[in-house]
Amino acid sequence: MTNDDGSPKHDLLHDWGSFFHKSDYYIAIQFYTESTEQILKIISNTTWKSDLTYWKNQEKQYNMFFDFTWNIDSMKDSLNNMYVDLLDRRKK
Repeated sequence: MTNDDGSPKHDLLHDWGSFFHKSDYYIAIQFYTESTEQILKIISNTTWKSDLTYWKNQEKQYNMFFDFTWNIDSMKDSLNNMYVDLLDRRKK
């Protein structure tokens, strides 16, 4: 049912033992690829223009998330700062 590398011989071929090999991965990738292609076709055939006016108030938080250095020390510092800020607010 699968090729030597674990990919399914047919796109929608499913084996109940797929939890133990890679066929579900390949089926999911195929689904996402095909669905993205179809959605892009629909969008390109319409005159839809995106409206980003609602986005302006969320842009700062969005960028802060991706600009944050995601490592253990930074996350600990962030949590400690948040906790200290909460304690300071309660004292006032």
